[in-house]
Amino acid sequence: MAVDPRQVLAGFLTISMFAMLGNMIKRDHFDSIEVSIQETSVVQFDALKAEEKSVTQVSAESIPELKPCWAKPVPKEIEQSKGFITFSLTGGPEHHISQVTDAVVIARYLGAILVIPDIRGNEVGQKRNFEDMYDADNFTTSLTGVIEVVRELPAEVTTENPAVIRVPNRVSEDFIKTNIQPVFQTKSYLRLATFFPSINLKASGKPNTDLDSTACLAMFGSLVMKQEILEVVDRMIERLKTLSRNTGSQFIAVDIRVDVLEKKSCREKSNGRKPCYTAVEIRDFLRKVGFNADNTIYLTETWWHESLNPLKAVFPKTYTKDDLIPAEKKGHFLQSGGAELQRALDFQICSKSDVFVPAISGLFYGNVAGKRITLGRTQILVPSQVPSSSSTSSNFFSPYVSKKNHLNSSSIENSSAPPLRSSLSHPFHPMAIVVAKIGAVLSAKTLALERFLSSPSYSSSTRGLGLRVACRSSPSPSAETGISRAQRRMVEAFNPDIPLAEAITPPSSWYTDPSFLALEFDRVFFRGWQAVGYTEQIEQPHDFFTGRLGNVEFIVCRDTNGTLRAFHNVCRHHASLVASGSGQKSCFVCPYHGWTYGLDGTLLKATRITGIKNFKKDEFGLIPLAVATWGPFVLIRFDRHPVPQQNCCIKTVENEWLGSASNILSTNGIDSSLKHVCRREYTIQCNWKVFCDNYLDGGYHVPYAHGDLASGLNLDSYSTLIFEKVSIQRCEGGPTDKDGFDRLGSKALYAFVYPNFMINRYGPWMDTNLVVPVTTTKCQVIFDYFLDVSLVDDMVFIERSLEESERVQGFSEAWNRQLTAAEDMRQPLRWPCITSIVVCMSALVGAGGGGSSMGNQATAAEGADELPLGPEAEGEEAEAAGALHE
Repeated sequence: MAVDPRQVLAGFLTISMFAMLGNMIKRDHFDSIEVSIQETSVVQFDALKAEEKSVTQVSAESIPELKPCWAKPVPKEIEQSKGFITFSLTGGPEHHISQVTDAVVIARYLGAILVIPDIRGNEVGQKRNFEDMYDADNFTTSLTGVIEVVRELPAEVTTENPAVIRVPNRVSEDFIKTNIQPVFQTKSYLRLATFFPSINLKASGKPNTDLDSTACLAMFGSLVMKQEILEVVDRMIERLKTLSRNTGSQFIAVDIRVDVLEKKSCREKSNGRKPCYTAVEIRDFLRKVGFNADNTIYLTETWWHESLNPLKAVFPKTYTKDDLIPAEKKGHFLQSGGAELQRALDFQICSKSDVFVPAISGLFYGNVAGKRITLGRTQILVPSQVPSSSSTSSNFFSPYVSKKNHLNSSSIENSSAPPLRSSLSHPFHPMAIVVAKIGAVLSAKTLALERFLSSPSYSSSTRGLGLRVACRSSPSPSAETGISRAQRRMVEAFNPDIPLAEAITPPSSWYTDPSFLALEFDRVFFRGWQAVGYTEQIEQPHDFFTGRLGNVEFIVCRDTNGTLRAFHNVCRHHASLVASGSGQKSCFVCPYHGWTYGLDGTLLKATRITGIKNFKKDEFGLIPLAVATWGPFVLIRFDRHPVPQQNCCIKTVENEWLGSASNILSTNGIDSSLKHVCRREYTIQCNWKVFCDNYLDGGYHVPYAHGDLASGLNLDSYSTLIFEKVSIQRCEGGPTDKDGFDRLGSKALYAFVYPNFMINRYGPWMDTNLVVPVTTTKCQVIFDYFLDVSLVDDMVFIERSLEESERVQGFSEAWNRQLTAAEDMRQPLRWPCITSIVVCMSALVGAGGGGSSMGNQATAAEGADELPLGPEAEGEEAEAAGALHE
């Protein structure tokens, strides 16, 4: 049999060019420690000694020559396929590389046909085609002779159910032989799900030249971004290079993401290493190794964040994606649900920059390093604490380069500190976010908590996140106020294993200190969807309404074409409000200097601007806010969240706002079929969290504070369900009034949507309570009443129902005036019943009097505050919740 010269050549290349790969993947060349992604992973930020040169003089000569693991495995005659393998790409490109690698290796070993994967987004239901990000032809061609690749399953196979197998990243031959091959022999249709038990960039088990070569080809030769993405990357890089060429300096890509830094604890470990570095530390590092203000820096953050300001102050040519993406492409790349596309830009730019600096350890750093090595771009500087100004960049070359150990797990170390877990068992307590943020030391074990509390895109798997602080020591009054060290220590001592019966409430100062209120606005209200109104307010084109949250004024409107929009209610000239109240307008005119804006936010007219240099009207429109609707409610995001396209992101918004509780709410009559009847607004002299606490106590206070309401409910039927972002309390109705009047119906449902929105559904009615903080001792509560359309003309029923509601709750206009005027709760009140308002106001008075610091929880009753039931709830609720936890 004649020998194919190509086989000889390929064999020679495999032996010679993969000698380094053999060293990399041999077990005895790796640290024995693997770091769980759920644990804290730490890059070894070693100070690597090398020749000392100025950073501007660093060149390939000062870096050891590295050869990538790059050659196609020896072709083999592909036998008749034994079956098919499918999988999906999840996460960013750094994850896609590993997922493809494992799938190709498994298909090669089993002789199976690989089906081109789809791409799943971070949100449930988000799906892209492979071609939306990658070149499918290159994927197929690159693997020709290695495995067979098809675009879709044959029709006869699609009717079957695959055997689903979870595959650890960098799957080993032993794992395939033991766990996958037996299944494949009986079920020739597999679906792989790669998981990441560790940041593992090595092959496990004994070396296998064929599989190692296959893995290398799949990792670095099969995935090529689609041309549209590469063109945008080229334009962004050209812009960065142009700015750098002006001074003849290099452009630097820094992988730093504020949301990740907020989840990690960037504290130095006992061995002097850190898992991540802040913008301030990156600034100091770059400056001390020789970079200066002339260098251009690309940050992997999508939008600018104030925590990056110290870096820009020293390096003014610092940019994010928002600054560099061509204007006509922003809608595509920065839209909600576009996280994969944004990370694709990051991955490509970090791979092609003159210098790459990873501020965060992890898979992105490792796979970017591998890509750079294949491109010959080996200037990878890993930060460390710089002891003096004499340090040079060559001291900090990545171990992947300086030690020739790409794919070497020695770049990752295990955290010596035991992981902390949060005992905040659920997010509904308004203080949970502040506790998490102030602590700033929650380990990766609290990733679910941090993701919910601070991430723009909440994880659908997050649940049981926290409400109360549990401490083993007995509570004792504290004279300290504000964010004291004692309180910080309490945050750091979170322990979910402590029984809820031993839980205590947060200190009273957390309800009364203005610094906490500022943190709450920043970390709670401005970090997620907020209910601000109802859809009937903006039903027709030209409809608008205005509002305020904290110090942010906003407008919601429908433009001439009927598109729903929201903006900061601030003129771009001298910051005057451009609208007030609600109604209809054809445009917004600033009452100060007459600047006029269209309902789409564009600046239509700017008066007397002659002589202003480089003034461009299209750059001075109203600043948009993300806006969406769910059911009858209008929602806004006040962070720099991409503005959803009209009618395209309903599921995303639903999941981000309600999580897995959305189905149970929509199937229990919380929808757009009800008609808005009226709005009542009240100013209450209490902290906003006190009002929420009162709502969430599981009916504990009802028999004592609402005797009339209790008589209309069967309190023995009270039940509580807890989901990621929603607490649902249910109760059956009791006997009707003597005259047969019944506004409550047979069942009542009370839903609390984190952090400050309450939905009450009973009989033909639905009312909502929106609690808006004003000061630490004052909040505004907005009641909106909705009614079944069949009763909207029955004014007798409406008036009596509203009167009954006010009587039970203790609300009335006269009562509201009395509450607003009352400066001392010890004055006698002329209302016959003790109501929620009195309870809330008196609770605030007690909290501020110094006689109370922390208290205990009645966990049997206050379940809506505490119990992390979530998807474990039984029956229809479990099914509804579980459907979103795929």
